[in-house]
Amino acid sequence: MAEVVLASPEECRPLFDLMAKVHAIAPWSWMDETQLFGVQDPETSEVGFVSVMGMAGEHYAIGVYQGARGLYGFLHLQDIGPFLEPEDLLNTPQLQASFEDREMLEKHDRDLIKALGLKYRGKNAWPQFRSYRPGYAPWFVEPPEARFLAHALGQVLEVAPRVQQNPDMLELDGDSDYLVRVADKTDTGLRWRDEIMANEPPLPISLEMAVEPGLLEAVSQLPRVSNRVEADFFMLPTMVDNRTERPYFPYALLLVETTSGAVIGMELLSPSPSLEEMWAQVGVVTLRQLRKVGILPAEIRVRDELLYGMLMPFSQSLGFKVKQVRRLPKLDPARASLEGYLGM
Repeated sequence: MAEVVLASPEECRPLFDLMAKVHAIAPWSWMDETQLFGVQDPETSEVGFVSVMGMAGEHYAIGVYQGARGLYGFLHLQDIGPFLEPEDLLNTPQLQASFEDREMLEKHDRDLIKALGLKYRGKNAWPQFRSYRPGYAPWFVEPPEARFLAHALGQVLEVAPRVQQNPDMLELDGDSDYLVRVADKTDTGLRWRDEIMANEPPLPISLEMAVEPGLLEAVSQLPRVSNRVEADFFMLPTMVDNRTERPYFPYALLLVETTSGAVIGMELLSPSPSLEEMWAQVGVVTLRQLRKVGILPAEIRVRDELLYGMLMPFSQSLGFKVKQVRRLPKLDPARASLEGYLGM
């Protein structure tokens, strides 16, 4: 992965200026986070769906959920409510502009503020800008993200006062229709206008498994045992940061024998260069772990839907059963021990 280039102080200056204006009008006083409108990025034409957060009076922020995947991720977050897992939020592509307490800022945030000669005081007063990309840790914005976030904040200043005057303006007839702000390029700059767009769901994700030569043959020759194995695949919320690339959260594949509760396999996977490429290898990595331990169990029980889907193509040809279950009573203590060891 290429070294990350972050937006410079001058590239971030418009964000700070716009956040001061957003704070002044306090749109969360009359808008709730489900009143979405779109902003089309003038550079890429991708639509970001803007959510104004803060009506509860606890955390003030503007979220921009990017593309169909971001929008449907946001809708999923609303649906699951209190059952939200950190992975659900982290894997929803979005940009966030929020007001934080000073102690919530990192050194880079403070350096930006200092370089621009800005001063803030009090609770929920310090602007912070973050980029969320699936598989990675929330991170500082890069130049194209800073530019798009600035457009989105500018349109909050345009749309929010209109919503205050007409609270129903974002309630459209079609279930998938959204008001989207679109920019036309003119000789004097961008001219924004309203457009009603029907949002299409995200395209299905295509995963291509790459099975190295000899692996299937080797696993098919393993001794077949009547044992059952519990397997799980999950994100570890322990950030890996090598200082030059975007930090990420590793994923763990864990296998536990159900009779003894012994861990018989474990491997960490990286979401770089993409979550999709990592997902495509989960089934193959499971087979490698079985080859390493030297047995082919009669049944593998899984909770994770992705792991279930990636093992099913191998189950018939290799002669083992894959069963999806709600609980993994032998594996969960091992998972808790792993997470405890990593300091979570």
